[in-house]
Amino acid sequence: MSKFWTIVGEVYKKNVKTASFIFTLLSPIIIIGIIGVVIYFVSDNQETPVIAVISDDNVYSEVLAKPNDHFEVNTKITTEKEAKSALEEEEIVGYLVLEAQNNQVSGTYYEQPATSDKVNAADLIALLTTEKTNEVAKELGLSQEDMAKLTSSVMIANQTIHFTDGKEDEQDEMTTTLKTVGATFLAFLSFMFIMTYASLIATEIASEKGTRIMEIILSSVTATTHFFGKLVAILLVCATQLAFYAIVAIGGFQLLKTDAFPKEITDIISDFYFSAILDGMLGASLLYFLLGLVIYSVLAAFLGSLVSKTEEVSQVIMPIMLLSMAGFYAATFAGSASGSTLYKIGSYFPFFTPMMMPIRIANGTITTGGIVLGLVLMIVFATLMTYFTLMMYRSNVLVYSDAGVFITIKTSWSVLRNQKRK
Repeated sequence: MSKFWTIVGEVYKKNVKTASFIFTLLSPIIIIGIIGVVIYFVSDNQETPVIAVISDDNVYSEVLAKPNDHFEVNTKITTEKEAKSALEEEEIVGYLVLEAQNNQVSGTYYEQPATSDKVNAADLIALLTTEKTNEVAKELGLSQEDMAKLTSSVMIANQTIHFTDGKEDEQDEMTTTLKTVGATFLAFLSFMFIMTYASLIATEIASEKGTRIMEIILSSVTATTHFFGKLVAILLVCATQLAFYAIVAIGGFQLLKTDAFPKEITDIISDFYFSAILDGMLGASLLYFLLGLVIYSVLAAFLGSLVSKTEEVSQVIMPIMLLSMAGFYAATFAGSASGSTLYKIGSYFPFFTPMMMPIRIANGTITTGGIVLGLVLMIVFATLMTYFTLMMYRSNVLVYSDAGVFITIKTSWSVLRNQKRK
């Protein structure tokens, strides 16, 4: 065991100290930080757009001139000629020309194209409609209570019903949407980590084999110890990255809860987190993610042991890239059809499960029994693949051949059979 942990420690320290790992660790945080700073300053420095209102009816002009959160009205501009001049000089972002005749109000809003500070016409219409309704109510002698009854809107709440293990589970649309977004993010995270660490472990093994250091190492330790030492070390590097992101996410969320960030957004994040925890979505999805990483890492270790040069790693791990890419695109683009038979079958394919299962859990198209079955299948598949890879690794790790991957596999299989006979 001391030799095993020596290999784990050396491989782990070598990889976490590299500039590429540090860059991979910090780059998402730097990018998110830059985006956050830009959004903060843009929203903080955003000025209320100014418009002009041209109308013969002062009632509507005064209504629009009242303070609101959407725009300001320059009351000094009273003619269309002045408004056009002000618009050309960019003193205002637009102007509204109103006509009121026979209880009918109509108008035209003029603005320049490609204006960043736009005024939503719906805001203008809402204010004018409210005033027009009040004017008509006065003419008809309606009271405020009558007006409240007439203008009260019909409230319809959207509720999504899932049936889990024969039991009804009600969720609102926001919760369902947040879970789907979270599941899609986990699918993307699985795809990115598989791409990164599959290449890393394959390169780690191929580099030692290409420099013939492998022969010296295997004279001191067994191939089994070497294989699991490399695998565990790379998985610990991955765990370090995940732990770092988790700490940053928790700390960042605590900062977001200050007054400098909109409370509505932090409430949405809190609701998603707790609903995901309570529904078991996060725990099950993380298990799929970890098992998927193990499966792809074992496969990468096997493929990395087949080549004799690090330059050949990119070619030999191409099947891993294609499998993970297929699973990711199937999960994201076909996620809306997660209840279809084809999607259900594909989600139990171990190479696609880490990306597709979280989508099914989020959409409520799988029972608890189905989630457990998916985990069992992945564990069994990971165990069998690890056993097969270890057997082949013992025989091919010292096979040097430039004849190609298939020839190397054939040679390794022959070596394995001869070893068993002995």
